[in-house]
Amino acid sequence: MHLTIFWTFLKLGCTSFGGPIAHLMYFRTTFVQKLAWLTEQEYASLVALCQSLPGPASSQVGFGIGVKQGGIAGGIVAFLAFTLPSVILLIVFAHYLYLFDSNYGQAALGGLAILAFAVVLQGVLGMGKTFCSSAPTYAISLFTFIAVLLMQSALMQLAVIALGAFVNAVLNALPYKWSGSVSSSPTSTGPEKTSEEHLNPLLTNKPSHGLSVCWVLLFAGLFVALPFISTLANDYYRAGALVFGGGHVVLPLLEQIAVATGSISQADFLAGYGATQAVPGPMFSFAAYLGFLEGGSEQLAKASLDGALASAAIASMFIFLPGFLLVLALLPYWKTLNRYQTFRSALSGANAAVVGLLAAALYDPIFVHAIRSASDLAIAALAFACLMRFKLPVLWVVLGCIAAKMLVAALG
Repeated sequence: MHLTIFWTFLKLGCTSFGGPIAHLMYFRTTFVQKLAWLTEQEYASLVALCQSLPGPASSQVGFGIGVKQGGIAGGIVAFLAFTLPSVILLIVFAHYLYLFDSNYGQAALGGLAILAFAVVLQGVLGMGKTFCSSAPTYAISLFTFIAVLLMQSALMQLAVIALGAFVNAVLNALPYKWSGSVSSSPTSTGPEKTSEEHLNPLLTNKPSHGLSVCWVLLFAGLFVALPFISTLANDYYRAGALVFGGGHVVLPLLEQIAVATGSISQADFLAGYGATQAVPGPMFSFAAYLGFLEGGSEQLAKASLDGALASAAIASMFIFLPGFLLVLALLPYWKTLNRYQTFRSALSGANAAVVGLLAAALYDPIFVHAIRSASDLAIAALAFACLMRFKLPVLWVVLGCIAAKMLVAALG
């Protein structure tokens, strides 16, 4: 069974272009409609859980499917197979980044940075429409945007997400509702029927309470232990634990890790993010690119190629790990938790704060460093239109941005 899981997810890892939403559609087609590994209700329950937890939703769904079919080992096999193709491609790109030192090479990297702007703009608008549909959530998002612009730090990013969750939960508990109510559901903080009532637990054998507690303790314990074990592992673990709302949100957190500390230049950071859009598989694979560069493979005097590969492996593993631990811990209890209005309101507030966080990152570092001329803005506008209006495949838009930027360099 584990071999079947591996090959099935490896094929998806090689062909799943288009980002997390597209991945979820691929998974549904493969595992619900074709292979019947899950029912529609089981798949819907798993997706609902993963979209409400920090971490990469599509990878968490894949991990959960692997756990359902082959236990924890099956989940690990599913993760490795789905992630490996994108990790390999991004490491190769990072290793040969020096080949882009020429004028045309820099133009190609500039095209990738412009693509990153268009993709994140698309993500901000889509997430804003979904998560900021009421006056309170819109206000939370706006406050977050302003706060992060004025005080850019990892601590501020954590604080505004927690504050957004707290404020929205409190507003929902008030006896009156602000214009554009928090939720159309009753205000009771106790359990109530929801649209999730029909969903069944994913796992055939419900784990014991003690085992779930162990996963939570491991999740929390790594926050305490990792600073004493590995700075690299600690940085990427914390980034993976704070990402709500989709893969794009990891951008400002990783920027604080890699660029603000001086480990990687802003140009290389944005080039890698653009390249991540061009490869199949999860967006969190971007961590492999950053880890490889932080290992110093471009300058062999600083570290060996083996050291760079080890750094890429550590970054990749630990950015995914917190999301998987939370899936293992909370999956058996998702149906119960989701009945509580306060719980759902807190998640809604956290997601609204994430929209503001991502909007701030759209301006700095992305716009500030990617859009440097009128021609850059024109290319970005065309790329955005191709993604939003004409629904072109991301790979085509990648090639178009690179070609357009190189044409501008040739004419200039």
